[in-house]
Amino acid sequence: LQDPYILQQKKDFKHIVYKMKDEDDGRFFDKPPHLDQSEWQRALQESPDDASLIPTPLIGFEGLMRRSEQQDFEIGEFKKMVGVLMGGLQATDKARLDDARTLKRIRDRHRNLSHRLLTVMEKVDRVLS
Repeated sequence: LQDPYILQQKKDFKHIVYKMKDEDDGRFFDKPPHLDQSEWQRALQESPDDASLIPTPLIGFEGLMRRSEQQDFEIGEFKKMVGVLMGGLQATDKARLDDARTLKRIRDRHRNLSHRLLTVMEKVDRVLS
């Protein structure tokens, strides 16, 4: 059995947080029904960056839990993206190393061929002189 005071606190919890704007956020510029106009105006004015952040009310413990679950989901998505980027970076590093080896091999071959050409040119010069 839970304390009725704690249950009421869970229901009465109300806090404004800010989230990044995305294309679908046009509806968030209207005052939510569970906030009065002064709370909404204050939330808009106190936005740390009103160009890219919008106020999002958290109402009740369930709202806080939904926000936490959404953040956990987004963290998971970012981790997936980081994994993809790391895979691409590793592939790029491998390709760079392969290219460095190929370039060294080509330089060595060029040096060898240049040396051989000079040797042949010296012999031709001696024969013609």
